[in-house]
Amino acid sequence: MAPSPLRRLSPALLAAALALLIGTAGCASAPPTVPSETPAVVPSATPTEAPVPPPPSSAFPGLGCELLASPAVVAGLLGDEASLRPAEGADVAIAQEGGLACTWSVSGPLHATDLLLEAAESPALQLRVLPHGSEFWDAFNSGTGHLDWPDDIGDTYGAECASEAGRCSLSVLDGEMFVEVATVGLEAGDGELERLRGFAASVLDVAHAHLVPGEEPSRPIAPPMAQRCWNALSSEGTSDPLTRPYGLSGNTAALTAWELTRATVCTRGELVFAIVPGAAWVFGPEASVRPAGAGIPAAGGRPESFASTPDELGRQLLEFRVGDDWVGIWSRTSTSAAVRDELAATLVRAASES
Repeated sequence: MAPSPLRRLSPALLAAALALLIGTAGCASAPPTVPSETPAVVPSATPTEAPVPPPPSSAFPGLGCELLASPAVVAGLLGDEASLRPAEGADVAIAQEGGLACTWSVSGPLHATDLLLEAAESPALQLRVLPHGSEFWDAFNSGTGHLDWPDDIGDTYGAECASEAGRCSLSVLDGEMFVEVATVGLEAGDGELERLRGFAASVLDVAHAHLVPGEEPSRPIAPPMAQRCWNALSSEGTSDPLTRPYGLSGNTAALTAWELTRATVCTRGELVFAIVPGAAWVFGPEASVRPAGAGIPAAGGRPESFASTPDELGRQLLEFRVGDDWVGIWSRTSTSAAVRDELAATLVRAASES
């Protein structure tokens, strides 16, 4: 009888073969591994891993508000108690244009979305310096009724005071630079305009020393503002009678900057919302314009946001990122957070569906 194959193996090989068989049998008897359930991936309009776009290049590198207008110069208009307010809110579009926005007030913060100084409980000064001056001048010129254009400051300028509101403003075109100065809460009159002229002249000298001329950016064609408002609320762009373009009782550099950056600025009931394309740099570490308040977690479809401290009227600015865009929502009166968050969720949803 022929010996079995196992008996032909050496003792060492036989032991190795038996160990292999035992190990294989043990693996076969192990229970199968059940993969853990993978949670559904919910798309987010603001992926946390996506870097923010780089901040825009300033047309006035190295120039800050305190260098542009020294405390002594500001005190000549507002007094010694005036302090500089951080750039925020309505200043986003100004910075997106490469400009510089500065606001000083005597006591208490102004509302972070004041596009036009119309009223304040204490004196305030607003200064905006921008390149691409001809574009800003054309918008200013077309929105005013001025017939007299003196040239003793810059190339030309226009000034006006509204005594009932205690507001004065002066807008100057000087080469390719546009400067806007506005005060509120001071006694309007010839003396006030004379102080504004002196202030504007000193600002021009400093700004010219820092201005880096550049080509005017290409301006993409954009739908009318009403259609932009509807597009922001619905991927279909369906007209909405409750939503309309945001308007003010005057023309300012801020309003022109909103338009030149192709921003969307609209009212919906008592709420105002604004979207500035490519301006999510505000939420980056090197931004010249910072969110106006403390961070608050996502809720009800609204992404993580920043909310400013409510002012004396209960108004509050909410800022958040949608892709590369900056979005701000504020109220003209005190409005519930739930209504505001519902609008925020609508804007995020429409952007994700577009």
